[in-house]
Amino acid sequence: FYAFVAPAGVSQAMIAFHFTTDWGSWYLDDVTVQSPANPSRNLIDNGAFESGNLGSQWKFCDTRFSWLTGGSVVSHTHNFGSYAYESQGM
Repeated sequence: FYAFVAPAGVSQAMIAFHFTTDWGSWYLDDVTVQSPANPSRNLIDNGAFESGNLGSQWKFCDTRFSWLTGGSVVSHTHNFGSYAYESQGM
């Protein structure tokens, strides 16, 4: 759990995740951002990857290895639901 308060006038923000792995893949699932005004609503579209694809709001970027192009949404190794994001294996 992490609490963030946006400065006045800010209506959009970027969330960046940093993962390290020596070998193989890592997985991401069930990303949630809640507003204190409406904690039952997830402000991230497709935060659990349940659409079965990344959609337009998720971007992959590896600043160390430009040849890594990302990963894909998979139907195994998920936390809840049916899908999770799996990084490209090495």
